[in-house]
Amino acid sequence: MQYEEKRRSVRVDVSLSLRYQVRGEQKFGNTLTRNLSATGASFIVDEFIKPDTHLALDINILKRSVGVLGMVRWSSALPRFDKYQVGLEFMEIAPQDRTLISDCILSHMRNQATERSN
Repeated sequence: MQYEEKRRSVRVDVSLSLRYQVRGEQKFGNTLTRNLSATGASFIVDEFIKPDTHLALDINILKRSVGVLGMVRWSSALPRFDKYQVGLEFMEIAPQDRTLISDCILSHMRNQATERSN
């Protein structure tokens, strides 16, 4: 059976510093993105976060902090590491911040293409 890609945006593997907070809770978590698109991100966390949970994120992109409100779409256990991988869809993001994310993705794709051609 062939896997069908359902994402609306190009996603690149990129490691960016990320701070997250479950909406309505006081504690914060810090981690790194695993991948990023203009419409979402994936990252690793220490505790299970159930789907449909709203998160506030601050992602460090090109020396700027980008604030995003998002919703967890999926969460899966990484048993070997006692951690969880989360897939998040951006729900609220300023247009200039979405542009910054898109610029980061394009830059990363160009760098990957250059590395492959060398």
